Parts: sequence; C-alpha cells; structure tokens
Amino acid sequence: MPSVRQHSEDRLPDARRVAPVRADSSRSRTLRRALDDQLFIAGPWLAIDAANAPVKGVRPATLSQALALVGQGRVASVVGTLRSEVVGVDIDSPTFAGEILDTLVAFCSDRGLWRLVRPSGGADGRAHLLLVPGVHRGELEDLVLRLRRELGRKADPVTGRASAPLGRHHVDVRRQLRPLSAPHRCKPTPLLDEDVMAAALAGLSDALQALSARLREARDGDGASQASSSVRSRRSSPPPAPVAAGLVEPLSPLPRPHQDLPEGWAAYLRAGRSAAAEAGLDREPDSRSTIEYDATRAMVLAGWSEEQAWQAIAVAHRSAFVKARSNGRRWWWHVWNYAVSSADAWLSVHRAAAAARGTSATVVDEAVAWALARADGELEAVWRSWPAQSRHTRRELYRYVLERMRRRGATAVALPQRDVLLDAAIDSRNTVAAARDALIAAGLLEVVATHQRGSTDTADTWCLPQRFSTSTTTSGPEDVGRGVGHFEPSRGTPPQPTSPLPLLLRRSLGLPRAHLLEAARAHVGPVTPALLAHAAGITTSLRPSLVGVTAPEAAMETVLTREQERTMRAHLQALATHQLVVVDAYGRWKATEPVSVIGDDATPQDAGVARLEYVALEELGRDRQDTIRRAVASERREYRAAVDPTARRHRWEAQRQQVLTRQAKVDLARQKAWWNGLDDRARRVQTAAAAAVFAALSPTEQAQRKHQLAVRRARVGLVERDRYTAWWHGLSSEERDRRSVTRAWAFHRLPEDTRASLVGAWSEHRARWNLPQPRRTPPSPAPPASFDLTSGLVIDLTGPPEEVQDSLLDLLTTVTGGQPADRELVAGTAR
Repeated sequence: MPSVRQHSEDRLPDARRVAPVRADSSRSRTLRRALDDQLFIAGPWLAIDAANAPVKGVRPATLSQALALVGQGRVASVVGTLRSEVVGVDIDSPTFAGEILDTLVAFCSDRGLWRLVRPSGGADGRAHLLLVPGVHRGELEDLVLRLRRELGRKADPVTGRASAPLGRHHVDVRRQLRPLSAPHRCKPTPLLDEDVMAAALAGLSDALQALSARLREARDGDGASQASSSVRSRRSSPPPAPVAAGLVEPLSPLPRPHQDLPEGWAAYLRAGRSAAAEAGLDREPDSRSTIEYDATRAMVLAGWSEEQAWQAIAVAHRSAFVKARSNGRRWWWHVWNYAVSSADAWLSVHRAAAAARGTSATVVDEAVAWALARADGELEAVWRSWPAQSRHTRRELYRYVLERMRRRGATAVALPQRDVLLDAAIDSRNTVAAARDALIAAGLLEVVATHQRGSTDTADTWCLPQRFSTSTTTSGPEDVGRGVGHFEPSRGTPPQPTSPLPLLLRRSLGLPRAHLLEAARAHVGPVTPALLAHAAGITTSLRPSLVGVTAPEAAMETVLTREQERTMRAHLQALATHQLVVVDAYGRWKATEPVSVIGDDATPQDAGVARLEYVALEELGRDRQDTIRRAVASERREYRAAVDPTARRHRWEAQRQQVLTRQAKVDLARQKAWWNGLDDRARRVQTAAAAAVFAALSPTEQAQRKHQLAVRRARVGLVERDRYTAWWHGLSSEERDRRSVTRAWAFHRLPEDTRASLVGAWSEHRARWNLPQPRRTPPSPAPPASFDLTSGLVIDLTGPPEEVQDSLLDLLTTVTGGQPADRELVAGTAR
C-alpha cells in the first residue's frame, strides 16, 4: 500500500515533496510562517488538546501567541480559519489516500490552480491539500462527494475485502485547518522541502494578486474587526517610523492650580524662539532640546495636562517646538515625563518641608487630597451596583470630575458640560446631564447653580459633598476603598482605584472595553475572565469557589450568565485583536505592555502588526476626538453669538432691516395700486399738492425728505442713480434748457444763506447716492429779453412728480422772490 509520503516523493509533483528527516532550520520556519500569513486570516485561533477537543477559553488573537501556547497545559496544537478564497481538503483514508491525492492534484493541474500538499502527520494516509479554487469551488466540492461515493464501493487493493463507506471524516473540504507552523496534536509532523515552500509562496502571492477585487475585498474583511481592516488597508503604504524605546504613556503630574503660562513662554508659543530669546529664556541658543524642555516644564508648573500642552504645541509658532512636532507626540512624551518627574520631585520636597514648618497651604492640600481619596474609594465601592447601561459612563464622569479637582487643588470647580465632552470619553451633553443627575442622587456630587444667563465666562460649580471633607465618617486612610471586594489582593483583586487609560484609547475602545483593559493592567499576572468581569463592572455577583479548587486565583469565583460570557468573550477577543491582551494555556488573560509587544524581542512581523494596531487605535480615537472638538467649537460659537452684546446688536439690526425692507415693498405695492386707480385729473391734483408741500419746506427739511424717499426706494431694490439717469434722459432738450435757465436765475435771487444751505444739501445728497454732478452754468445768468416771467410761465402737471416739484419751486421763487404766491391750479397748467 503506497503511503502519502511515497506518493509525495515519487509519483506526485514537487509541491508535495517532503524534506529528508533533519533539524528544522530558520529558513524553513520563516517560509512556513509566511505561507500561514497568506493562507489564514489574522485570528482568532483555536487551541486544541491531544484528543482534538477545543481548550475552553483559549482563543489567541495572533499566530505567534497561539504557537507560544503549544505544549502548555492542555494545548497540543492550534487551528485557524483559511481566507475566504483558500480552501483545504482534509484526507484521512489510509486505503485510498494516494488515489484521492492523484485525482485532486490532477483536478488542480488541469485548471491551473495553485495547490500545496503537506502530510498532516500522525500516520500514513493523512494529508492536507491547500488550494485556491477560484470559480471552480463548486466543481471541487462535487468531486470530493463523488470520490467518497465511488471509492466507498471499491475493495481494498491489498486484502481484496470490501472497504467501509467513506464519510466526511475520511475526505472533506474545510475552512478550518491546522497551520503549517503548528505541530500535530500527538505525533511528529514531516517537514516540507524548503525549495517547495519557496516556490509555493511565490505562486500563492501571484494567485492571490490575480483575484478579482470582490474576492480580495471579501478576504480582507473576513474575520477581522473594523480597526484591523483599516490597518490591513494601510499595509500598502510605508509603515510609520518606530518609536524610540517603544510606546510610553504620559505621566499625570501632581495637582497644581491651573494658570496661564508666564508672558515669556506665552510669547514663545505665539511668536517663536526669537520672542523667548528677547525674554531671556533661551539658555542654549544652539540647542533645540533645552528650550523645548524648559517650555514643557513651564506647562507642568502651570498645571496643564498632557492633552492641553500638546494642543498648545500643535498650534504654536513654526519656530517653537520644532523638534517635538517633527518627531511626533509619542516622542515628546519622553520630554513631558522627564519634566513631570523633575517638577513633581521638587514639589514633593517642597511640600514635605512646608509640612515640617506647619504651613497652612500644606494643610489645605492634605485636606483636599483626603477628600478626593475618600470620594475615589466610595466610587470604587458602589459603581458596579449601578445599572449596566450607565455605570461605565457615570464612572467616567466622576473620575474626570475628581481629576479636575486634583488639578485645581480644590473640592469645588466650575465645570462647563462642554469641557466634559472635550476631556472625557463621553459624546453627548444629554449623557453628561443624565450621569451628573445620577451622581447627585447617589450622594457623590453636588452642583451649585453659579452660571449666569447671558454670560460666556461662568459655569455651574461641581462640589464634593461635605461628608467627604469631614473626619467623622472614617478612622483613617486605611479605610478608604473598603468594601470594594470580598477577597484578598493576593487572590486576584486588582488595586483600587485603577489608573485610567489615555483619552484617545478610551474613545477608540469604548468605556466598557477600556475599563476591562484597565482591570487587566491592574493585575500582575494572568486572571480568569470571571474575575476580570467583576473588576471591569461586567458583573457584580461573587460566590465561593467549588469544593476542591485549590488554585489561589480561583479562591473566589464570579458568576457569569450566558449573556455576560458572550460579552466578555467579545470584549477580550477585540482587545486581543488590537494586541492589548493575551491569553495563556489555561484560559486566563493578562494585559500586554506596548513595549513588550513592539520591542526588540518580538519578531519583525509581530512588531509591525502590533505597531499598526496601536497607531490605528490612536487614529480612530483622534478622529472621534476631532469630531467632538468641532461640534463643541460650533456650539460655543453659536452660544456666544446669541449672548454677545455686539453680535446681538448686529443680529437685531439685520432683522430690523429685513422688516423695513418687507414693509417698504408692501408700501410700494400699495402706492402703485393706489396711483393706478386714479384718473389723469386726480393724478395732476395730487402731484401739484405734493409739489407745493415740498416747496414750502426749508432746505434742511427738503434734504431730509429726499433722503427718506431715496432710502425707501433702496429698500425695495431700486438704484437711485439709475432712476435719476432714466428721468434725466427722458427730458427733451428744450425742457433741459428751460429748467437750467429758470432754476439758475431763480437760485441767484435767493438769499445768500439759503443758497449756501441748498448747495450743501444738494452736494451731500449727490455724494451719498452716487448721483451725477451738475453741469457748470454761467456765473451770472440773466433772463432772456423776450421771456416774460410773469405771463408766459407754464407748469406741466402731467410730468413726473420730481419735475413738477422743481417747476413749482422755480415758479414760486421766481415770481415772488422766495415768498409763496396765490395762484390758481387748473387741470393741466397753472398760470
């Protein structure tokens, strides 16, 4: 009976050739790992024991983590999921293994499909065929069914007896297989030839690149989270530069009163390094590091947080913080941490000396710290009992309030709700208000209404209740936080309270997963999911362990419902996908430090993936933070525009102009309708009456009247210059000459002061409304010799109102010397 190895070496193509028995080489391990990365999705991986049963709770996120568990506890090997376009055929038939392999390899060769055969180990007749079927997947499945059916009726070629029917466990098409890098669960696995694997790797890359966009898109999205998909989509671009000494976390400085930077350092941010030199702050002009460290330390001393300091650096002058901005925020964290350590060391010594002298400032600081510590302890004692839908948000809000009080060194701070949105991982003011009201109802917080309506620099004051500041409710610091858990720290209780994650990480992960990661980081070693669930607030119930359990970490166990188990599994798998936690062979989890994941001890592949995962989380958190920041900035602009006196006055003036314009259009439409309803005689009478009223006005009153009429016409969209030009071009040359001569002669007969007033009013009106300037006239015009001013002067009442007004004014001033004359108005003319 030919074995699989004999078929692989003698009768089948080189892709199935097995290497001679020898020690595993570094090149062979590298090729196997490269093939696994191409054939399988990123994770999670399933750990199996020697009986081929899954190890409960052990689902590593990466292949490196999975392979590291092999041989520990019950873990004998691991199983992964193939990519959507790759399938595997599991062959476990000692009788017909060679015939099945020949048939399947011929099927692949006839269609030009990529394939790789590897003995699965254990015994002869067991092998895995990996191939990329493309559009022939249905044919492959039909062929496997046909082989099971036809070979099951054949007799054993050695004994001649009828064989048992072949089932799915003899030959089957599968999506889950053991990777090439994983050993057999109980027996040695033959090694593939290195040249065969190298050729297979090159052919696999070509086969996957030739796939359609639809298949490649399905492959990249299969079994991966949203953040992991975004990471894989970036792998075509150059990876980010490695961070010096791994990824570090920014330190939180001791609480100090928040204040503005000294003027010299504020000028450095605003105007650049030259301003700092003028202020005498540039100690080493040839060094960029010194001045940036000094400026960072000034921010620490001013009570700024890391987030506030970096925001100021990001918008600073181009010659300020050049090195920090070029190397990035995480590089600047080293400068920040050094400045925090130095400043806090000095402050600790100073406060200790002040305490020895008995100064009042130290007493105040200690009282505030004592009150905040008691509030922290009570929060950790009660927050798990709150409703599951809101407990994480309430905890986030209260921790932020306490942190803000620490920074200000007081138990009462003015806190706008929009500041909470910017500095805490909460996305809605309604959520902030609901959580605040719940904290007030729980007796953990008091809010004093100090916000003044219509102001932009006041806010409600958030205070700790008085009971936290008195010493009658507790006997000493050792009582703070009691009641948090009912088992000892050596049995797995995390230290309380835990330190919060950076804001960007909390935003990208979400509060439940962020609190779960905080709980995992608070433990020194691996912890069971049940204990993590209680520490992270997933469940609140505890019960003693079953009799006979002696493991220290299982001395107290948490009761998880099925829904809570599914929730914990989803949260832990998501964190493992982002390389933030790892599982051991016993199903216990622990947090991974970014330094250990991306450090020198990690493989380049693992380090690159971990770095991309961490960067992707930061980018996601930064995008969400920018969205919140833009929304808050927009809301604040709208609010300030609503309450600012100047903005309100401008808005009122614009609204007033809209009302006046609307009213002017209504008046114009009403006037036109009234005028169109008059006959010719009525129009002449109305025109003459209006002209007489206008002529009786003083020069100042006439100017005001003309301006009012021009404003009214401008409100409805009429242009005064266009209207004047149209009226002027509508006059005949005789009318223009008569008007010029008559008005000039009448003007020179007016008193000197009246003429000066008229000239000033006319010039101002023309300049204001951009009217054409008048033509020059002779200095002393004389009336025509044959022109009888008292007998032949006629006023045409059928013309435009302005012309009638001007003509009537000419008539009255000419005939009476500026005094009104008693003349009879008749239809058509006035004599």
